[in-house]
Amino acid sequence: MMEDFENKVLRTEHLPHIHDEEFEKLPVRYRNIRWAIFALVAFVSLSLLVGLLISWRMIEPESFAWNVFLIPAALWAVLFGIWALSEWFGFDRRGYLTRERDLSYRSGWLFHSLTVVPFNRIQHSEVSQGPVAKRFRICTLKLYTAGSSGANLQITGLDEDVANQLRQIIDERNER
Repeated sequence: MMEDFENKVLRTEHLPHIHDEEFEKLPVRYRNIRWAIFALVAFVSLSLLVGLLISWRMIEPESFAWNVFLIPAALWAVLFGIWALSEWFGFDRRGYLTRERDLSYRSGWLFHSLTVVPFNRIQHSEVSQGPVAKRFRICTLKLYTAGSSGANLQITGLDEDVANQLRQIIDERNER
């Protein structure tokens, strides 16, 4: 015999809320790594831009035009300005929240993102580190759910201990 099918209406005011103050922040040394990468990329790209300017001026001084250089320089300033603002204001928005049944991650300054992954949907979890991240004891926690080809949630910048604790919590929840 077929069971009675129910599909009750849930009002949004009755759903649990996620509050900003509940999110745990990423370590400050991860912010420092991000700023170091920003500075390195900015320095190298600006050096290339200036190098091209000097080369052009030395090789063909009669055809050199400052206005041709101003467009790439302005584009560089705008792009790196947006990147800097995103790093400055966006880092404090990054955070994770572990609740009884799910793990949430939020990020973004210009474009806000909130990803919530229920523990019972996680098929596989992975903690990874590159050589720089290993040096600074920073990890990336990747969560894979059924039916996806890539990680559904990726939290970069976690302490090694925290990443392993989160992975252990996920494994314990999935064993139940």
